Amino acid sequence: MTFKRFLELVLAGAAACLLCGAAYAQKVAPAGLKSQLLADYKVARFGVTGAGVSVLDPGKILIVQKTGIFVIPPTQLGACPETFENQTLKGPGGFCKTMNQANARYLEQGEKVFIQKVDVSEKDDKISIIILSCEACSGGGAQSTYYRGQVIFVFPKGYLTGADAGQVEDVIAQVLAADAPAQNAPPAAEQAAPPPTGPPAAPAAGSTTVKIGQSPDEVKAILGAPEKVIDLGVKQIYVYKDLKITFVNGKVTDAQ
Repeated sequence: MTFKRFLELVLAGAAACLLCGAAYAQKVAPAGLKSQLLADYKVARFGVTGAGVSVLDPGKILIVQKTGIFVIPPTQLGACPETFENQTLKGPGGFCKTMNQANARYLEQGEKVFIQKVDVSEKDDKISIIILSCEACSGGGAQSTYYRGQVIFVFPKGYLTGADAGQVEDVIAQVLAADAPAQNAPPAAEQAAPPPTGPPAAPAAGSTTVKIGQSPDEVKAILGAPEKVIDLGVKQIYVYKDLKITFVNGKVTDAQ
């Protein structure tokens, strides 16, 4: 074998190795995407104590961007999945919704949620995120019930093969956006309030105040009958002229 022929074979082998490497990189790209998404969307960890279920690690807290995600109590098996495709959020199937309607509720825009599970299917170009409601994160005080929902993000065929994590997360953020890092902490119904900066202002004579934990009757005794009532099952909203009072399980959890 001449030296020239030997050199040609070496160069051909090197070229073949480069092509194999490129092909291998394309095949493992989705696995890299999956790993990054699972790292970015850290799931929450819960523990059971004498007081009930507690949050050991909140993971990555997300903020609901679209009102209407259907969630059911964790005592129900599974979840009623919704799909997000072509910038449109589609509700769950009729059977699942009908079977769980009595105990379910809908998440509102701005509510915060934990992540329970993330599944990435490159083959089907789908990403599934199971979420748990976090009333405590949204200023609702302590909670013992975590409503569960599921959103399946459907991408065009072959999209996940070439997309990077940033592109995919931009799509997810249209429905579930990341909370600000400074606020991404365990639900803090128990966090200490900052020390007062001065003596509290004295309330006006005869004034009354709506407080967390009050019942609808107590609120009506203070503010009168609401102009409108929004009934979402375990969650109700009393609408007044310049105020909205939110009840969960018959107790005040928020006022806006």
